[in-house]
Amino acid sequence: MQKPKPQAPWEVNTGEGVINLPSGVKSRKGAERLSIVYDYAKIPDKTVAGWKLIPAPNGNVAYSTTSILDKAKYDQFTQLDLTYFRGYLTLPNGFKLNKATVTIGNVDDQARMLVFNSLHPKGYYVEANDGQRGGQGVTTDFTGKIAVGEVNTFIIVQVDDNCCGNNLTGGISVQINDQVIKPTTTWAKEHPEFLKSDVYIDLNNLRAYSINGGGYSDSQPYGVTIEGGDCVIRTLDELSGKAAYLSIIKKQVGNSSSNNKPVFAFQVMNSAPNTYLVPKGNSAQDNRITTRQFGNVIPDEAKFYEESPLFNDPKQNGFNSYQNVKFAGSYLRHQGKFLEIDPKGSDNVYIKDATWRIEKLK
Repeated sequence: MQKPKPQAPWEVNTGEGVINLPSGVKSRKGAERLSIVYDYAKIPDKTVAGWKLIPAPNGNVAYSTTSILDKAKYDQFTQLDLTYFRGYLTLPNGFKLNKATVTIGNVDDQARMLVFNSLHPKGYYVEANDGQRGGQGVTTDFTGKIAVGEVNTFIIVQVDDNCCGNNLTGGISVQINDQVIKPTTTWAKEHPEFLKSDVYIDLNNLRAYSINGGGYSDSQPYGVTIEGGDCVIRTLDELSGKAAYLSIIKKQVGNSSSNNKPVFAFQVMNSAPNTYLVPKGNSAQDNRITTRQFGNVIPDEAKFYEESPLFNDPKQNGFNSYQNVKFAGSYLRHQGKFLEIDPKGSDNVYIKDATWRIEKLK
């Protein structure tokens, strides 16, 4: 019987500081804590500076600090200070998940718990719990919302709306079936590729090194659209008022049996469930990419190994190349703005065409 893997240690980010609410807007109505406060949340990106580990022996998070809100505005509820907590959880492929809950010990003043994964790339939460979180031991039921076989990201948005304390104490408990999952300090070593990506904040999109004529530029963002059954790269200007670009995430779907390298698929999130980028044909040559919906099993032709960039520009960071699992030696590339896989070439055009960066489309 498969067991859930250990959880990543909890981290904290103190956010952007004091937020002054617009005139006439308050965070409470009488004794009721209002969920409008979460409209001002800006969850920091995964890779930005500011995330720090929380001392939490046995997972018992104890965050307590002095409020930075204006003491002169005590009981006015016109200011916010948002603090963010995050933790990662992985469940192995084939794991039978019957129940998943997260419990927060003590919250001052309220908090919202969210989970981000391929099922819920924009985050799932239970709004009915928000206003109750000035108390103790509030549990959010995530049963049916946790994705098996991938990384799930838990985010807590904690709200201080009245000085003079700012606290989240008493621990954060993640329970899978009947087991409380304990954090481990080795989690980051086990999931280095996930920590480089930014899937849980927003949907990621493909960018090519050479799409703009032989050099990379951040000045013109590109998206992927579907035209006549083929995946085509277009500028946002070209897409404006026409076809919508595909929202794509890079999703780890396992590891290679031969070398244990991570295996990824590109899932299209604004399409039917379980839709992925996949070669259209049965050969490796001039095989254009399309989108296709699958069941629970993703075929090898929709899987890719992430490798070092075929074209290495020391002035650019974050680029990789993607070798197809089924068609060994063939890489994801663009040609004439079409996405396709082709056998690896040695010429300068090919290696640039097959060098990509996965990032948020601006």
